Amino acid sequence: MSYPYESLLYMARLSFKDLHGLDAQFECYQRLRVLTDELRFVTHRLWGAGDQLHDYVATNTLLVQQARIDGKVVLVSTLKTPAKRGQVIALYSTRRIYHAFKGERMWWEYVPFSPTARARVSISFPIGREPEAIAVSASPGSASPFVRRPSTKELTLAANSPTIGSTYRTEWRW
Repeated sequence: MSYPYESLLYMARLSFKDLHGLDAQFECYQRLRVLTDELRFVTHRLWGAGDQLHDYVATNTLLVQQARIDGKVVLVSTLKTPAKRGQVIALYSTRRIYHAFKGERMWWEYVPFSPTARARVSISFPIGREPEAIAVSASPGSASPFVRRPSTKELTLAANSPTIGSTYRTEWRW
């Protein structure tokens, strides 16, 4: 399968803004290399409980369509300036997530949908409500993630060349 771009670097952070899991912020930075003659559009996939797309802001792109494919929301954004083959572009987006992490057992996933050289996904748990238990898993046959937990309030999962379509899942219990 051919892809219009590859992700040289994918860095994302889920940060909780309250103790109850009602308000969270998701920030994502990607450095992409264009693999097609001209790139005009990029996609982002969202899934999970609650309102996943609130206060969405992105640099270098404009959101043009929101669709549902296989039960997941796909955002289609157009680049403000089309990119040429071999060009490296940086994308940054942020969005709020409301009412998604209210249960006793919760999870967050990362799934690469294009070739990715390096991926790093972090979760910043709320101070005063650090998780009691955390489990990290990856799809069978996927590149093994490196997990770092520098404090009780943060967890980082990193993978070099994560397998396209594989699921990297972090689960926790409050």
